[in-house]
Amino acid sequence: MYSAIWAYPWDFQDEGYDLVSDRVAAAGLNGVSVASAYHNIRALCPHNPKRAVYHGEDGVLYFHPEPSHFIGHVIQPVLSDLCDKEDPLEQICKSAHKAGVKVHAWTVLHHNTRLGTTYPKCTVQNAFGDRYPFGLCPSNPDVRAYTIGLVRSLSERSEIDTIELESLGFMGMEHSGHHAKAGMELGPVHRFLLSLCLCDSCTSKMETHGVDVERARNAIVNELRAGFSGRFGGTAPDEMVAFEDILGADQAEGILAAREESVLSLLEEIYW
Repeated sequence: MYSAIWAYPWDFQDEGYDLVSDRVAAAGLNGVSVASAYHNIRALCPHNPKRAVYHGEDGVLYFHPEPSHFIGHVIQPVLSDLCDKEDPLEQICKSAHKAGVKVHAWTVLHHNTRLGTTYPKCTVQNAFGDRYPFGLCPSNPDVRAYTIGLVRSLSERSEIDTIELESLGFMGMEHSGHHAKAGMELGPVHRFLLSLCLCDSCTSKMETHGVDVERARNAIVNELRAGFSGRFGGTAPDEMVAFEDILGADQAEGILAAREESVLSLLEEIYW
């Protein structure tokens, strides 16, 4: 049976690259999935000899990407402070392979509050016009260019055995954290409606699938406003309404098709 463990670059730097790799191998594990690009984190580090709690940097890379993949791009990668003196991912690969352990580059793509805050027009935008800074929109051409450049930088590294892609898609209201407060219960349908991205890039793609965007936007806002006003009397609305009932079957189908096309086409571009 093949088995691997998730790990972070600071684990290796603080304990020692060879020591951690040897411990992974001694535990009978075949591989290690190491964060190559990651969001913010507060991590308890019980094995770490230098610290007990690590507050990670938000939206950074733990390797040196190939600069040519980002020339002329709007979104530029941000390197972790751990990269100041070395390339952590490169060092991890060297020590892991000496120990007979494979390395998987665990790569978070569109969940990036640092980049979303820096480039707000590249983030998910709901029907009310609110931006979600923690979620880059995969329909946005600048986001797509950044994503492709990031993955290609990793794919050119022969020492990496696998690239694991996380958050390749739309980030919505389901994302927890940020000291979130709601004050009322939202059912799955209303959470999904608040998660739908209606930025310029998404709406253009929806229009190619026959969606009347303004009609759809108004239907979404009206439905959510009704829910906010207590139309459902505290009953979870997922039992009383459906996505197609709110927008109409053709509109709903077009929106879903547009979202699916954005993600799948980006995955194809990354692959090729």
